[in-house]
Amino acid sequence: MPSRLACARAFAAALAAASLAPAARAGERFEACFESARAALTSGAAGAARTGFEVCLEVADPGPERWRALLGLALSRHAAGDLPLALASYHRFLDESVGTTLAGWPERRATAEAEAASLREKVLVDRAEVKLLSDTPGVAFTVDGAAPAPVQAVLPAWLYLAPGVHELALRADGHAPEIVRLELAAGQAVMTRRDLAPLPAAEPDPPDVGPDPVPDPVVRAVEPLPPPPVDYTPHVVIGGGVALLATGAVFTGLALADAGELEDLQDEPLTDAVRARDAKLRSRVDDYQTVSWICYGAGAVAVGVGIALAVTGGDDGGAPAVDVIGAPGGGLARFRVGF
Repeated sequence: MPSRLACARAFAAALAAASLAPAARAGERFEACFESARAALTSGAAGAARTGFEVCLEVADPGPERWRALLGLALSRHAAGDLPLALASYHRFLDESVGTTLAGWPERRATAEAEAASLREKVLVDRAEVKLLSDTPGVAFTVDGAAPAPVQAVLPAWLYLAPGVHELALRADGHAPEIVRLELAAGQAVMTRRDLAPLPAAEPDPPDVGPDPVPDPVVRAVEPLPPPPVDYTPHVVIGGGVALLATGAVFTGLALADAGELEDLQDEPLTDAVRARDAKLRSRVDDYQTVSWICYGAGAVAVGVGIALAVTGGDDGGAPAVDVIGAPGGGLARFRVGF
C-alpha cells in the first residue's frame, strides 16, 4: 500500500495536470482529481482526500459527477473525525440528488440516508442542528463572523453548532442584510427561513431646468388662534398603563412557554445538560412571572389614575377636547371625547 506522502505527491501532480488541461477536457480533469482523492482516502490520508474531493466539487458538472464528489467528501471527513461536516456533506448530496432514477443512485441514496441518520445521533449529543433556507438568490452568510465550509455555503445549509447563542449574518446583492440570533441547546433541531427584503431602486436625479421661478406672494387672512388645547395627561397615563398590561401579558406567555419546555424535560434522561437546562428554565420562569405581576400591578394603577384624571379634569364637564389646527378649508377641527 502506498505511503500517505507518496499518495499526496501523486494527488498534487494530478491536480497540477488537471489545472493545465484545456476546457474541453473538463470531464477528464474531474476523473483525474477524483481518482487521486479516492486513492488518498484508500491509503488512509483522510486530510489529502478531503482537500481532493473539495477540488473535485469545483470542477464537477451538476449531477452524478457532483454527487460522487459529495459522497467522497462525506467519507473523507468521517475518516478524519469531522462528523458535523461529514453529516452536512451527506445532507447536501441527499438534497441535490432527490428524485433521481439514474441507475444505481437510488441505492446510494438509501445508504447515504442510513449513514446520515447514524451520524446525526452522534453529532446531536453535544451540538444543535440548524437548517437555514432562503428563496433570495445569491445569499451568502457567516456564522459568528466566520464563513461556513464550502459544502455549507450554498442554501439550504445544514449547520451543527455548539450550545449557546450564535449570530447568523445574511447578505445578498440588491437586498437589505439581516442578522439572526439563535439560542441553541444540545440535541435541538431548528429550521429557519430568511428571505431578504429588496432595496428600493435609486431615484434618478431630476433634470437641470435652471433656477426655480420666484412665485408671487400669497396674501391670506390671519385667523385668530384657538384657545389652548386641554391637558392630554389622562391619555398618556392610560396609554402607559395599557402598554404595561400588554408587557405583562408578553412575559406571562414567555413563562408559559418555558414552563411547557420544563415539563417536557421531565421525560428526558437525567444528564448534566438536562439538569443545567432545567435550572435555567426554572430561573427564567420565576423571573418572567415576577416581571409580569409587576407590569400587571403598575399597569392597573396607571389605567385607574388615567381614568380618574379624565373624569375629573378638562372642560365641558370632563370631556377632553382635541384641537387640530389646519383642518380642510383652513378652519379649526375640534373633537370631544367623553369618559
